[in-house]
Amino acid sequence: REVGIRIPDCSLVLHLTKELGDPLLSSSACDVPALLWERQKSQLDFVVSATNMAASWDGLAEEDRISTVIDLTMDEPVLRRQGMGDASIFF
Repeated sequence: REVGIRIPDCSLVLHLTKELGDPLLSSSACDVPALLWERQKSQLDFVVSATNMAASWDGLAEEDRISTVIDLTMDEPVLRRQGMGDASIFF
């Protein structure tokens, strides 16, 4: 079984992850954070609602607005798709 993770290039998220010492769950699929909290609060520690990330895409062509994908299912990491994320920590 494989699991996909996303490591955003966001100083706030990176700082929180480092300080907490645990992974964070992040999703852009939920557009109503208050509703997510109401339904799942017994399983969540907190919910952070941020601003629209579209500003980070300013100046990028539509085809360049993609995530970097790294395959960690083998002995060595394999870069499957280079996108906006910095993959250098894996290589």
